[in-house]
Amino acid sequence: MENPNKKRKVVLLKDILNSLSKEKVVLPIGIDNEGKIWSENLIDYSGLLVAGATNTGKSVFFNSLIESLIYQSSPVNLQIILIDCKRVEYLRLKNSPYIFGGLIVENEKAKQILIWCQSEINTRYNLFNVYNVKNVEMYNQMAEKKLPNYIIIIDEFSDLMIYDKNFFEKAFTDIVIRGKCAGFSIVLGTSRPDPNMVITKKISNIFKNKLTFAMVTKEYSIVIINEAGAEKLLGKGDMLYKREKEKPVRLQGFYTEN
Repeated sequence: MENPNKKRKVVLLKDILNSLSKEKVVLPIGIDNEGKIWSENLIDYSGLLVAGATNTGKSVFFNSLIESLIYQSSPVNLQIILIDCKRVEYLRLKNSPYIFGGLIVENEKAKQILIWCQSEINTRYNLFNVYNVKNVEMYNQMAEKKLPNYIIIIDEFSDLMIYDKNFFEKAFTDIVIRGKCAGFSIVLGTSRPDPNMVITKKISNIFKNKLTFAMVTKEYSIVIINEAGAEKLLGKGDMLYKREKEKPVRLQGFYTEN
């Protein structure tokens, strides 16, 4: 188990973005105690599961994540599918050219857009067969009409699970398994990591990369990262980040200046 930081460190989003490589679109995660910035290449990243109690840094993380993606790429190359069941966090983005299909706030529309994602993944795999390539990056090097990458961001996916657990569990699983090569990534967030209705065993197993902000109980920490520790985090962006087959590391999240 990670030991808690003794104090918080302010990490500005602009500082992280200025230090990132310009060759790839990356997902900046945070910074460790030694000053190392942790980030992931969007092309190689199939999914991220994010949890955190209210007012611990989850919404700030999502907002900064979206801003970092917009900063690094053009809407021709990157489209964001943004599902906000809470209906309050992302209204300013509803007319952005980066937001594919507009801001989605209704459960049934969320269902339809994920059905479209699965259909588009199938279409892309058929194209790859025609061009004899393995992924969207190789395809874009050969084809005249480029295919954009899509990142699906869902803040508070517990509402969707309650609405239709079977459908969304299967859809998330399919997109994580088949989406990476087709240029699709998915980030799920929740403040209610119930192991029966929200972070089920299937979802926990399929999302290899996990991030948790402070949680109210040790049991919730175990649900998310398979061990205790999140219940001792300090809040305000203090997080534990767990990559596949690695131990969780303590990071400090970033925020955007007003």
